[in-house]
Amino acid sequence: MKSRRYSKLRSRSGLTLVEVVAGIALLSTLLVSILMSYGAHAGQIRAARQRMQAIKAADQLLSNWMAQGDLPAVGDQDMLPGSDELVWRMVAVPRDKRVSLPNEVGLIRLEVYQRSNRQNVLTSVDLFTSGAKPTGVML
Repeated sequence: MKSRRYSKLRSRSGLTLVEVVAGIALLSTLLVSILMSYGAHAGQIRAARQRMQAIKAADQLLSNWMAQGDLPAVGDQDMLPGSDELVWRMVAVPRDKRVSLPNEVGLIRLEVYQRSNRQNVLTSVDLFTSGAKPTGVML
């Protein structure tokens, strides 16, 4: 009699509690990894868009300055037109950081960065000066 009851219980199909818990754990791990990947990807897209905006704005600034025939002084900085988050600044590149250049050639750099994070330069343009009009080289 006991063997019949045992065989009836074993013949039922279904999952045990341990199998259900293991399945839920696997699915939750998969979901967490997908969400983390999505968050990282969204951050990369946001950073790339901001860099592209900074590059376009720097290009526009240089175009305007070259059309006027005048560059701002080293140390000048201001908000980028059309942006409340991006700032440009002109800095002198120290001689020890330059590629070997003749003494009469100067090197200044236009940097664009976020107002909230001055250390994270989004784009920069080096301008070589020699007393004549400077020419720009995009980095």
